[in-house]
Amino acid sequence: TLSTETSLMRRVHVGGEINIGDLLFIRAGLNQSYYTAGLEFASERMQFQVTSYGEEIGTATQPKEDRRYLGKFSFRF
Repeated sequence: TLSTETSLMRRVHVGGEINIGDLLFIRAGLNQSYYTAGLEFASERMQFQVTSYGEEIGTATQPKEDRRYLGKFSFRF
């Protein structure tokens, strides 16, 4: 379907992560021209994550973003 695509950015999926001492993780990326971002704090006994991503729900002529926000907290043992 490459010949029918109106924007090549719809095929771009890229991301990266910075790990600071296995304690703090910073994540960022791009998915179909919408940003993704995340932050994680992890210790020996607990983990906390927040993230956001966008997803295309419109059409080629009328693009529309669906933005999601997520959080996670867990205990480790």
